[in-house]
Amino acid sequence: MRISILTYAPSGWGGTEANTAGFARALATEGHAVTLVQLGHTEYRDRVGEGVELCDVELPVDLPGVSVLWWRHLLKSLDTEICALSKGGFEVRSTQLDVAARLTARKYVVLEHHPAEPMPPRTSRRHFGGLIRGMGLWWWREFLPRWFHLRVADRVITDSEHVMNILASSYRLDRAKAFCVHPGADADQIAFRPHARAALRSEWGIPDDALVLGSVGRLAPVKGLERALHAFASLAANDPRPWLVIAGDGPEREPLRELAQALGLSERVRFPGYVADAVDALSALDVFLMPSREEGFGIALLEALACERVCVAMNSGGPGEIITDRSVGWLTPAGDQEAFAEAIREALRLSALERQAMGARARAHMIANFSRDNQMRRLAKLIVEA
Repeated sequence: MRISILTYAPSGWGGTEANTAGFARALATEGHAVTLVQLGHTEYRDRVGEGVELCDVELPVDLPGVSVLWWRHLLKSLDTEICALSKGGFEVRSTQLDVAARLTARKYVVLEHHPAEPMPPRTSRRHFGGLIRGMGLWWWREFLPRWFHLRVADRVITDSEHVMNILASSYRLDRAKAFCVHPGADADQIAFRPHARAALRSEWGIPDDALVLGSVGRLAPVKGLERALHAFASLAANDPRPWLVIAGDGPEREPLRELAQALGLSERVRFPGYVADAVDALSALDVFLMPSREEGFGIALLEALACERVCVAMNSGGPGEIITDRSVGWLTPAGDQEAFAEAIREALRLSALERQAMGARARAHMIANFSRDNQMRRLAKLIVEA
């Protein structure tokens, strides 16, 4: 079967792109002709592997403005039987693309990796001195394109039940054609690396015997990493052992650095920037922190479990579907700063042997429930059978 996967990654490689590469390979392994169409980017170059054809396409205008005829010409040139749209956010969509895919491909599959913004309450103005109530046209203008996007697809696949619930409650997603497939992690590739732990701690100027808290990923406002800094400030004042590492790059890097300085934490907080290998960086940590405001799933948390790290996460959506057992990590209420800080204190009170035992349980939990090969095969099957 000829399958075209349309991708749009203007903000760079992340969990969504890794997940897309995984199911593209799974489809190719099953013998399907798979083309990964990169709309205005080249993120997958040299990262997908054999069996998947890459097609770089420059958009004539910004994505929402591309015409139906342009999309139809593209899909016809690819000789597409199944068109799958894999994107990094609910707003990465186009009504014109939805129409073209419906008219051109035999099946149209939409993959939703991140939560949509819930629709605000419907309100309307009153006219003629309050005698006549308006129709609330502003609300319908916002709602209908999103509803149509989900309605026109033959199948909608989400990363988490959290994402599916938002789509159902706000945009009337038909659950009969909706499926949840959690992303997975490759336990053979993602595992604790003692040599990387020692090397990076030395590079970052952190004592080998320190207790290192931290995160690895994109530094964006939604990640809520200022919460990690405030929690660390409450701990570091009375405990000389912990250090904090915030690895990655993004728009929040400088604001976070300035906050660390304002809190008087600069001596024990490190911002190493982009790291070429996330597994190396995770291996350098003792406790992985995820204080996100919103997570569609939380692939970085999954990888931290695979690396046998002790994990503390806020229940901001997807993490609640990963840490389902207290024995493998801490899950605190979303936005509860004090509960998050207290969970970190409990993690720091663990002995080295207790941290090691929790890390081993975390990895076993990940392998049993989130094996990448199993999840990608399931996802590929749902796409083919749409």
